[in-house]
Amino acid sequence: MFGITLGRLPISARIAITGYLAVIGVGYLLSMAQMRLSYTEQGVGAMIAHYHGEPARRDSIDAHWATLRADLLARYGTENTKTEKVEPSGDEVMDLGAFDFFAPMEVDPTAKTLELATSREDLLVRINEEHNRDLEITLQIPSVAHLISMGHNHTFGHAAFFVPLVVLVLFSSMETRPKTILAAAPFVGILFDYPMAIAARLWSPVFAVILIIGGAVMAISYTVIFVRALYELWFGPEARSGDAEAV
Repeated sequence: MFGITLGRLPISARIAITGYLAVIGVGYLLSMAQMRLSYTEQGVGAMIAHYHGEPARRDSIDAHWATLRADLLARYGTENTKTEKVEPSGDEVMDLGAFDFFAPMEVDPTAKTLELATSREDLLVRINEEHNRDLEITLQIPSVAHLISMGHNHTFGHAAFFVPLVVLVLFSSMETRPKTILAAAPFVGILFDYPMAIAARLWSPVFAVILIIGGAVMAISYTVIFVRALYELWFGPEARSGDAEAV
């Protein structure tokens, strides 16, 4: 770019860039080690279980709450005022005791939700909150709020991490097409990282697979940029031809 390539930079600049790449490389290896230690199980199944929950159990819980939601709304009425004060007991409500994830609860959540709700909209909010809490406790999956918080930090962090590396790509001596692909690939991977984790948590395990692909794109992009930059700085034709500046 602008007639400047990595292999033609002054020796001082090439040493500085090499130091930067070395530090970034160590940091990247440490992050991979930390991820390995954090997730004792690896693979697609582990990622699905971590973000979405075991599919069969998740489907069972979702189906239960869908039935419970319909029952509660029917009891509440069609307007934004209660048709009657309901105090569920006995056969009036679903047998929640059949579900292990309700075992620690001393108060029937159906009765509590109906008693506190002030409108149908409020009732739906309360049911969704209880549904999500049930998923988090039973399946040991992260909350949506936690994923959004982590995603906010990681997305900005990944972008800041890759910008200097992409600048190196722009000053590479590669042809325009591969240079363009390599410069864009890391940011495509970032877009398919935490957004897919949130989507997997909310909707489908398929998004956990896309999350893995996004992570792989970032990892491959980083490796290619790292190797290519070092090659052009010290071993490429321009670096060996003597075209680089002395200082």
